[in-house]
Amino acid sequence: MLKFCDKFQVESIDGILLPNEKNTQAANKLTGNIDRTSIAITSPYVFIEASIGRLYANKASFIDINNWTDWKNIANGQLVEFEVGENFEGTCAINIKIR
Repeated sequence: MLKFCDKFQVESIDGILLPNEKNTQAANKLTGNIDRTSIAITSPYVFIEASIGRLYANKASFIDINNWTDWKNIANGQLVEFEVGENFEGTCAINIKIR
């Protein structure tokens, strides 16, 4: 699966999906791609490659994931929308929605 920046000559699609900067809720959301290349499918976390870098994402932070079957079906490179938050380890992705 191609990443957005591989298919188009743009680093980030944040401005395309979320063009209204006046909407503060939308302005706080970013987009990225799931990266689980070096992670076992049964691990409860993945990484998200985004314009701001690589972020840790826990299974519990996904809004759309209700069970392990849903979790295992997330494809490497899957487009997601998320907010940046903090956990005990540092900066991470939260409120993640599959696009």
